[in-house]
Amino acid sequence: MKPTSLTQHARVVKTCKRLLVAALLLMGCYPAAHAQELAVKTNALQWIQTTPNAAIEYAFAPRWTAELAAGFNLWSFGQNRKFKHVLIRPEARFWLWEPFNGHFFNAAPEFAVYNIGGTKLHPFALMFPNSDKHRYEGVFYGISVGYGYNWMLSPRWSLEAEIGFGYRYARYRSYDCVTCGRPLYPGAPVQSKHWFGPTRLALSVVFMIR
Repeated sequence: MKPTSLTQHARVVKTCKRLLVAALLLMGCYPAAHAQELAVKTNALQWIQTTPNAAIEYAFAPRWTAELAAGFNLWSFGQNRKFKHVLIRPEARFWLWEPFNGHFFNAAPEFAVYNIGGTKLHPFALMFPNSDKHRYEGVFYGISVGYGYNWMLSPRWSLEAEIGFGYRYARYRSYDCVTCGRPLYPGAPVQSKHWFGPTRLALSVVFMIR
């Protein structure tokens, strides 16, 4: 894979956003007879990290669902601490009992653009253990598998917990401080790394559309 500029990555993110909006609109156009197979959700743990996020999930078979999730963080905090990113995550799930109830296993590819530095309090801290001292800017692609459980609280509301592990391939440029753009290496070359570890921790509130 040849190095690509951050402008190109921004174009990819813009395209992903458009695809996400289109998918949400298409799913929302299903007739009422199929509405019990559709849910929207949000991960409360990401909101605690000031990361707005949402997902939509559709049951397409007796024990299978497909989900499309996205989250973003676009802010800088005190002392230029940041974990700016846009993350797109499609997912397939197999339910042991029935969709939206009980145990499930999943597999999910993922794509993210990020600009992080000045803190370790972000979802990518395990990938970049020196992010409190340096700044990293780039993209990653990955795939993960996971397990979760959905507790039905009422006909429309449920609570869902999920954990995932997987692989990520990251491409990035690194900088030796978090408040300037001085490259960590001369010429600011594009670096890469392969990483295995936890990729997902979620406690989601789920609303069934009827």
